[in-house]
Amino acid sequence: MKQIKSICHNFLITGPFTLELISNGVNTAYAKISKNISSLSPNVGDVVTFTVTVSNAGPDAATNVAIEDAIPNGYGSITNISGAGVFANDTLTWNGLTIASGASAVLTYQATVLAPGVGVSYTNVAQVIASDQFDPNSTPDNGLSSEDDFDSV
Repeated sequence: MKQIKSICHNFLITGPFTLELISNGVNTAYAKISKNISSLSPNVGDVVTFTVTVSNAGPDAATNVAIEDAIPNGYGSITNISGAGVFANDTLTWNGLTIASGASAVLTYQATVLAPGVGVSYTNVAQVIASDQFDPNSTPDNGLSSEDDFDSV
């Protein structure tokens, strides 16, 4: 324990003391997504691994977190999906995740690179689509790329 001495508004505050976070009754979890691919310049036919890392800066655990990863038409043969993810209608979804404060969930899958052509896209997007906790700097499932619960590669 450190001793702290500070002058604040003409009052002298001297420690040691303990600071406690006083909750307003709302559980809060700062969820952030980071998305990566194993190769930024793969060849047609290569199998690439996508990694979606969902971090929780707390202060509370994030529960019932759901992640959606829209697979663009430039990839096919989705395999090796981790963490009980479900692939349907060109979308990978992970549901019911619990991420402790200060922890991360790492989700991965593999895809085969398809041939380029008119209308073929390789930009892959993932976002948090649900969480039981309030996130002060982002809203799940709103599609805003400016928020930290959304990432693309």
